[in-house]
Amino acid sequence: MNSLILMLGLLAAGMSGIAMLALRRARLAGAHCLDLELLIIDADQRLDDIETQILRLMKDGKQTAGQVDRLAADQGRLASNESSNGFGEAIALIQHGASAEQLIKTCGISRAEAHLVETLYGKNKSTLSSGSTNEFNAPNKFVFVDTHLEVAKHRPEM
Repeated sequence: MNSLILMLGLLAAGMSGIAMLALRRARLAGAHCLDLELLIIDADQRLDDIETQILRLMKDGKQTAGQVDRLAADQGRLASNESSNGFGEAIALIQHGASAEQLIKTCGISRAEAHLVETLYGKNKSTLSSGSTNEFNAPNKFVFVDTHLEVAKHRPEM
């Protein structure tokens, strides 16, 4: 009988050890779950913050795009006004004998624009047919005019 009690005692001690081990593992698993839950909560908060920042940046981007559009429209209107006024005056001056240098100073146009006005509207348009070596008078010559590449086609006088 003593051996049976001894065996039952050993069995009980072994089961108690297994129960303690299971309890320890359950506590560790619970701690890991708690850690994971905290990480998930932190990640959710960070995602919310990032979403808020993205929405703010998108709003700022739309506002900036609107400002750029308004500035581009204003610049286009100003350039159109300046160009039409400057060229009208330049044409009138060149037809009254002004030089390209005078057009640049008076009308605020570029050197290439002044030479173009001089070529198209100046009194000495006959130099086109005489084979002038002026770089602005060559037929189908590419000319940079205010960063725009344009083809200057010259036709003889009619």
